[in-house]
Amino acid sequence: MSAFERLLAIAEETLDLVRALLANPPEHIPAQTNRIFAGPGDESVLAICNGNRAEIVDAWVSRDTIHSVGKFLIHFRRLGLQGFRSSDVYAMT
Repeated sequence: MSAFERLLAIAEETLDLVRALLANPPEHIPAQTNRIFAGPGDESVLAICNGNRAEIVDAWVSRDTIHSVGKFLIHFRRLGLQGFRSSDVYAMT
């Protein structure tokens, strides 16, 4: 079996696993809720994680740091995310 054929077989197995998870996702296990955001740069994303579930609230591209900070603050206020410990918020830049 060539390297390409091995790579193709691995890709097919991985795709089968992804399809199986999409068809039958694991049960939601609630846990501490965390907010995750990254930006600015290529793309800014605000996601809310609760246990083994993550929901993307918004994603956008902006070169302006202040624009992205303002957008995050608007979302935090709209979603009632004020008053959390800094350990609940993760920023990746």
